[in-house]
Amino acid sequence: MSININKAQLFIFIICIIITNLVAFYTGMHLGEFFKIMEIESRSLLPPSANLKISIPFPNLSSFKNLSSVSEKETLSKKNKFYIQVGAFKDINNAKKMAEKLEKNGFSTEIKAGKLNFLLVVGEGDEKEEKKVVDRLKKEGIKF
Repeated sequence: MSININKAQLFIFIICIIITNLVAFYTGMHLGEFFKIMEIESRSLLPPSANLKISIPFPNLSSFKNLSSVSEKETLSKKNKFYIQVGAFKDINNAKKMAEKLEKNGFSTEIKAGKLNFLLVVGEGDEKEEKKVVDRLKKEGIKF
């Protein structure tokens, strides 16, 4: 029993194998990047003392360390950002006026525009830092 294939069929078969291997290679790279980000984010949720006691079961993760386009610091800083809604305005100009007032008092603000324009105070840090910002807002007389 023999299989008869011509040169065109053989060429198409080889091209298909090459494409399949390239897809598998790049998918593997992205999975490695995904696992690295998962490890970084999961470690950022734990207290520092727990990080020393826990090992995450991705034994070959070290081989993917240089693949990620997202640095460890960037991922952690995104995770530690918090938002406190201090207002919702129909008129965006009112939101901008309130944002200017807050920024003069040293707060960082952001407006999420839409049917209702949400005014947010933005900060970075843990729960203690967020509580400090909330207390400071209350001292300034900002109701939210």
